[in-house]
Amino acid sequence: MTSSEFETLLTRVDALIAEFERHPDADVRQLALDLLQGIDAVHREGIARLVDLLNQRFPRLLQEAAVADPVIRLLLVLYDLAPSATADPAFIPLERLQQSAALARTRPKASA
Repeated sequence: MTSSEFETLLTRVDALIAEFERHPDADVRQLALDLLQGIDAVHREGIARLVDLLNQRFPRLLQEAAVADPVIRLLLVLYDLAPSATADPAFIPLERLQQSAALARTRPKASA
């Protein structure tokens, strides 16, 4: 997958999540959230175990890969597994983004 294709995929996933967040049926919104949380938990556990194994056998491998490959870096950052030297200080955890989005939805819209 090229960088451009990966960016397109991320944009599509973000759009789908936003669409489900706006779904008029609260049950559908909750099911979508439950699905995302379940997928996250499955991936987080597997990736964390893989990172532990790699760190035991090849201590510098992930740090070097995270520096060299933006897709690997993003994955490690999203799952709070990035070596500290590669963590992006501008990164905002998903939970904080969700909280901010929820607050924004409850605020009255400013008139133009």
